[in-house]
Amino acid sequence: MAAGPNLLGPIRLWPTLSTFSPARQPGTALLPISHRRGPFLLLHTPTPFPPMKEDAMTADPIHMLKAAIPTLLTISKTAEHLQVSTKTVRRWIDSGDLVAHRIGRQLRISEPDLQAFIRVRRDA
Repeated sequence: MAAGPNLLGPIRLWPTLSTFSPARQPGTALLPISHRRGPFLLLHTPTPFPPMKEDAMTADPIHMLKAAIPTLLTISKTAEHLQVSTKTVRRWIDSGDLVAHRIGRQLRISEPDLQAFIRVRRDA
């Protein structure tokens, strides 16, 4: 029968075997396939995947996208962080001192904008 390496590991074609056949070894999978000359079973011995490198996970576009999106704070969280009332935060937003982003009907303050606001206020 045909034998050869594959991306998934060694693969061999066997004539149809019972699941309890002595030819089947533990740790192998029997996968039915059709063939022109009759039904065959694909005997597959799984090989373990090599461990992923940490570099590969950090280079993943989804992880990079999540890292690029700044954390957005609500008005109440911003007020809590600055130890002022929500009314004061809204006043700063209305005057243009604090940059806020409208998402739907909600206002959010990004962390970089909040840090810039704090720097300007500290230097003034």
